[in-house]
Amino acid sequence: ITATAQTIGSVHYISPEQASGKMTDGASDIYSVGIILYEILTGRKPFDTENPLTVALMQMNDIPARPRSINPDIPVGVEEIILKAMEKNPSDGYHTAREMINDIELLRNNPDHVFGYKFSSFPEETAGEQKNDRVVSNKSETTMDEQKNQVQGGISDIKGIGKPETKALTEFFADVSMEMNWKQVEVRKGQVYLVPEALGARKGLVFLRNGLYLGEIRKDRFEPSQSFAMALKKKEYMAVIDLDYSDMRVEKYLRGETLDVDDIVAKNLQAASEADLPKAVRKRLEKGWQLVCVNGYPLGWGKLVNGTLKNKYHAGWRMKY
Repeated sequence: ITATAQTIGSVHYISPEQASGKMTDGASDIYSVGIILYEILTGRKPFDTENPLTVALMQMNDIPARPRSINPDIPVGVEEIILKAMEKNPSDGYHTAREMINDIELLRNNPDHVFGYKFSSFPEETAGEQKNDRVVSNKSETTMDEQKNQVQGGISDIKGIGKPETKALTEFFADVSMEMNWKQVEVRKGQVYLVPEALGARKGLVFLRNGLYLGEIRKDRFEPSQSFAMALKKKEYMAVIDLDYSDMRVEKYLRGETLDVDDIVAKNLQAASEADLPKAVRKRLEKGWQLVCVNGYPLGWGKLVNGTLKNKYHAGWRMKY
């Protein structure tokens, strides 16, 4: 993909390292073969949208459905070969075409053979097997309380904050599943930063930013930052408004306009209900801070009130008419 959004080859078959502009070798070709096998046996591409840039991002970051979840007639050993070829990290996949051919030949002689491979890019339950990976999380009231207590315990270790600030941070970060070392979190005049561990002593030094700016505590409430939204993944925040790139509301959001998202909220609530999630989760999906995404990729924040999303996209980034 070039700076002018032109593509060289088909993004549906390029490897993650090729999509990110890194050096490529024979492992990239093996990845592409894995995608071709995936498509032949399932009847569909693992990553497919009309936007080439979105497909390239999916190649780098997303996890497709396992082939057997689409076509159960695929032998387990064949699925294993496909998944090993499609590992995101080349070091986790086949190192040479000969390794892959050897596995294929073994299956030809013994179609029922199971290799027993473990895959870094394909956990037992993949995002592709779920209709809504942020909602269908099987989160119970007990685990929610445990997470909140764990977050509160970590926040209490932050120096220089009182009970109101602790409460404000706990209420927000109870919805965040991103791994955080609270010992690296600092609050400076209400502004909250996640400081890199390697930064070391900073006495006498002045920084434009002390780390990742998470947000600000205002009137005993935490307001997340634009940079924090961009650092998150969709699955790392409980309440998400996910728009398709072709949805006209994307442009409205980028312009700073308020959005009507009743339809998306209804779908989220239906998914939560079908998953039998607790009322606390469903209630949370109806109001409060929402991570606004486009095809699963975070764009910014919004605040949901009665089906209307108040725009919290960074004012300096907004499009002009």
